[in-house]
Amino acid sequence: RHPGRPGGGGVGVEIGHPPLTAETTDEIEQFVYQYLSASIRGEDDGGRMRWYPWHSAEYRFAHIQNVVELATAIAEAEGADSAVVHVAALFHDIAKLEVEQDRHAAAGARVARKFLGTREGFDPGFVEAVTDRIEQHSYEGPLGAVDPELRTLVEADILDKIGANGTALMLLRMGYEARTHTEAAEMVDLVIERGEQAADRVVSPTAQSLAAERLRRVLSLFPLFLFRLSLSFFFFCFLFFFFIFFCFALFFSFFSLFFFFFSFFLFLFFFL
Repeated sequence: RHPGRPGGGGVGVEIGHPPLTAETTDEIEQFVYQYLSASIRGEDDGGRMRWYPWHSAEYRFAHIQNVVELATAIAEAEGADSAVVHVAALFHDIAKLEVEQDRHAAAGARVARKFLGTREGFDPGFVEAVTDRIEQHSYEGPLGAVDPELRTLVEADILDKIGANGTALMLLRMGYEARTHTEAAEMVDLVIERGEQAADRVVSPTAQSLAAERLRRVLSLFPLFLFRLSLSFFFFCFLFFFFIFFCFALFFSFFSLFFFFFSFFLFLFFFL
C-alpha cells in the first residue's frame, strides 16, 4: 500500500531530502499567500464568499500558518518526517478559495506538485510524499489507520478549529448571519461540542494533549464571555431607555416652550 493512503499503516516515510531552509519556506509562504490573494481577485464577485472574512486570503493564510506550527510540533514529538509535514501544511489549503470544498485537496496537491517540481533540492520521492499528504488531508476516517505524516497534518488541521480561534470564528459568523446576542451562548456550546468531537478523533499523545489544553481555554473563556455579554446587554438596555427618556424629556420641553409662547401671544392678542 502507498504509505500516505488511508489504510497504509503507521510506518513513517523514509524520504531523502535536504533540510528546509528559511529561504525556502519564506519563498513557499510568499507563493501561497499570493496564490490565495489571486484566487479572490480573479473572480468578478470578489470570491465565493467575499463577505465572510474566514474565506478571505488573510484568514486562510493565518489558518495555514497555525496548521504549520501545530503540525511541525506534533511531527517532532511523534517522530514523523517534519520536512514532509511542514511543506504539506504550507500547501494544504492553497486551493481552498478557488474550488469547492470536496475538490480543494486534490487541486492543492496539483499546485504543490507543479511548484516543487520547478525548484531545486526537492527530489521526486519527497514531492510525491508531500503531494500525497495534501491530497489526502481531508480524510475523515480513523487516524490510527494512516501513516504518521498524514495523521500529523490532519490532526493539526483539526486542532486549529478548537479553542479560542474556533470560538472567535463562530461568534464572528453570528454578525454576518444576523444572529442575536441571545444565541451567543449556544454558539459557544457548539464550539465546545465540536472541540470535544475533534479531541476524540485525534490519536497521537501530542495532539491529544494540545486538544485538551485548547478545550480548557474555551471552558475558561465561557463564563467570562457570558459575564461580559450580560454587561453589554445591560449597558445596551441602559442606553436604550436613557435615549427614550431623553426623547420624552426633549419632547415635553419643546411642548412646554411652545405652550409658553403660544399663551404669551394669545395674551398679547386679546389684552393689548
